[in-house]
Amino acid sequence: MSKGTLDQLTMPLGKYKGETVDAVAADHPSYLRWLLENVKLDRYPGLFENIREVLARRGELND
Repeated sequence: MSKGTLDQLTMPLGKYKGETVDAVAADHPSYLRWLLENVKLDRYPGLFENIREVLARRGELND
């Protein structure tokens, strides 16, 4: 995962590898929700929290 502001963080894995978390959230929030529920993200420190923050900011988090 790249460093920088939240809007600049890039996906380190999956079909959207290299795209910003914010861009994926804009086009495919369901994919990010799926990642949160089904993938062990402990291998990518901070990614879980960043995805949750972006989805929450967009009102796309279903907790």
